[in-house]
Amino acid sequence: MTLDLAVLRSVQHFAEAFKAKNVSLHVLVCNAGTFALPWTLTKDGLETTFQVNHLGHFYLVQLLQDVLCRSAPARVIVVSSESHRFTDINDSSGKLDLSRLSPSQSDYWAMLAYNRSKLCNILFSNELHRRLSPRGVTSNAVHPGNMMFSSIHRNSWVYTLLFTLARPFTKSMVTDTNKDFVKDDGDEDGVDDGREDSGDDGSEDSRVDCREDGGDDGKEDGGDDGREDGGEEDSEDGGDDGSEDSRIAGF
Repeated sequence: MTLDLAVLRSVQHFAEAFKAKNVSLHVLVCNAGTFALPWTLTKDGLETTFQVNHLGHFYLVQLLQDVLCRSAPARVIVVSSESHRFTDINDSSGKLDLSRLSPSQSDYWAMLAYNRSKLCNILFSNELHRRLSPRGVTSNAVHPGNMMFSSIHRNSWVYTLLFTLARPFTKSMVTDTNKDFVKDDGDEDGVDDGREDSGDDGSEDSRVDCREDGGDDGKEDGGDDGREDGGEEDSEDGGDDGSEDSRIAGF
């Protein structure tokens, strides 16, 4: 099963195909993302970073909401980023400014667009948890750490150079602070892809360096998983793309 987050019709078709399997969905990981793109519009007429990183996931969860609730207990994990702290989506009066979410070419800056999409991820995760937790579906945002060893920078030679220079000075996935979160099979996800009990009560939280983060003025943290591919990816995070015996659908 293939899902292209840059095409809302593709998201719809994926959800319909998954529902047709009549299987449970206990964990949904929203982790596809793109970074440092030049300004482009999707076929739906929206700025690409915003649609791929946030709106596509939002639409997918909405379409699969009934499956999640029917499968409860269930969990949604939204991979965001610490960079959400360095942006704002409100205007000067404090009201939501929709033009900042899908900006015009003249108002576009790739890094700011990415940061805004990650803030949307966290706000979405918080609200999703508030609405669905009474029905047995929890939602958490997670920051996976720096993406120095991923391909997230591939759309920009500037970030490719910066990431390459920074790699010798960055920590690996397995450090003294997070090694307890690495599963015995060597999987270094840091969040155990939702299958293992984290020891909390399932309530919404934010994970930074595999630890609960205190948040920033009520905002939670998360991060891009670095598997950016223009918003198009196969379901492959332990979920066997929703196969008959699968408990996890990874996006």
